[in-house]
Amino acid sequence: MQTGQVADKPILELICSLAAQKASGRLEVFTHEKRRRAFYFEHGRLSDTRSNLKSESGDRLRDRHPDASDDDIHRRQARLRLRNAVRLTEGEWEFRPNVPPKSRTEIDLMKLVWDVLGQDIGVDVIETRLVGHDSKFPRLSDSGVSLADLPIGPELRGMIEELDGTRPLDDVLDFAPSDPDSARRAMYLALLVGVLTFGEVEAQAEIRATGMDDNSIADLIAGAVGNEAMAPDEDGPTLTSDVGDIEMTRLRQELHRVQNAEDIFGVLGVHWDASDEEYRKAFVTLARELHPDRWQSHGPDHVALAEEILSIVNEAWAQVDEPDKRKIYVDSVIHGIKTEDELAMEKVRAILAAEDRFKAGLVQFNRGAMVKAHELFKEAFEMVPEEAEFRAYYGFTTFKLNWGKDDQRAQGGVTMIKEAIDDHVKLDQGWVLLGLVFRQVGKQKSSFNAFKRALEMNNSNAEAVRELRRARTELEKQKKKSENESKGLFGRLFGKK
Repeated sequence: MQTGQVADKPILELICSLAAQKASGRLEVFTHEKRRRAFYFEHGRLSDTRSNLKSESGDRLRDRHPDASDDDIHRRQARLRLRNAVRLTEGEWEFRPNVPPKSRTEIDLMKLVWDVLGQDIGVDVIETRLVGHDSKFPRLSDSGVSLADLPIGPELRGMIEELDGTRPLDDVLDFAPSDPDSARRAMYLALLVGVLTFGEVEAQAEIRATGMDDNSIADLIAGAVGNEAMAPDEDGPTLTSDVGDIEMTRLRQELHRVQNAEDIFGVLGVHWDASDEEYRKAFVTLARELHPDRWQSHGPDHVALAEEILSIVNEAWAQVDEPDKRKIYVDSVIHGIKTEDELAMEKVRAILAAEDRFKAGLVQFNRGAMVKAHELFKEAFEMVPEEAEFRAYYGFTTFKLNWGKDDQRAQGGVTMIKEAIDDHVKLDQGWVLLGLVFRQVGKQKSSFNAFKRALEMNNSNAEAVRELRRARTELEKQKKKSENESKGLFGRLFGKK
């Protein structure tokens, strides 16, 4: 088993070294927040990934891509987990050889790495990693990854294929058949996976796959997977170990760190549970190191870069510079407690979604599809139970579907309509629904009064006008029938014999 720190050996280099060494086993990356990601390799190919983050779960991805196949979901997971892992600037890694994957999915690792280089790692970072190689001479090298496996396009593949160690990197990039950034990315990827090696023109001294010497990550891992291990020094050189503008390289690395930090704690370099003094000390140290005056003697480029980094640090500090603000941020990021603004936005989204359900319910209601309308009204009501109109319509369909079948539920529906009316003093449509209930149970006078009440609240309610006329007609019929019955009885009692 091999272990190390993310700050010392970037995850991308580890991944590419495993591919170059045709390694088999599990690479696990974890942070002090207990976020864990695992990458399973079989003969240098990525065959599975795992994570304990809900944001990277299959269920979450299925919500976003409901039509995706299982294999597509696994590939999307691999891409997301790799992107998030390579952004880490702190944490630990552990490689255990010959640990088999729990499942297998065909994943094009080189394409994932190529996408990450283009979207998640800045050109300035790649330039930093290649510092000192500009005057060296790249040439093809025999490695576990072949040039044909690199998804860099035929033009860049042809450029690399022609490299024979006779031209320095500067010249190669100047005459690249594509834009300089893509060419630099392609050269860096080829270097990481061992397709290229760099050397001096006089001695043609080759450098190993990652651009490091004998104590590279590739060699450390090679020892774990059965290859011949090299004797490592305590601190091995990296791609940036060659002679160059050390201060500019350091600034670029710091910019990459703060730009890719997962949160404010990563920007400031403190644990979320640190004391007030530790927070303040971390900020003051960074502010002092990055103050433009300190970099004046190095030149305008150094000053501009320091100012850019300091602006990110200042922005981060402004969100946690007071205990109350820090508590809000910690609650949100670490404990998942939503802020008032987030809760308000969730409420707005819930209301909009509920309104969509309610409108769809009205369409079904007007078509006479009472069961479908009831389900939609129920969803709208459960999303926003305080909305009186949702309650009234849900109550009415509950009554309608249970009348004559389940008197208790039917009465519960009537109660909901009355509660909606009480909660909203001008809910004219609620009175219309109550009037329809009264009509169905045979209370014509109460029905008439309910429709009348609705019309008094809103004289443009067409349904109230129509139902009020109908109720008046029913009352007049009842009155005439009652009068006729009274006359008939009087005639029978006092008529002539």
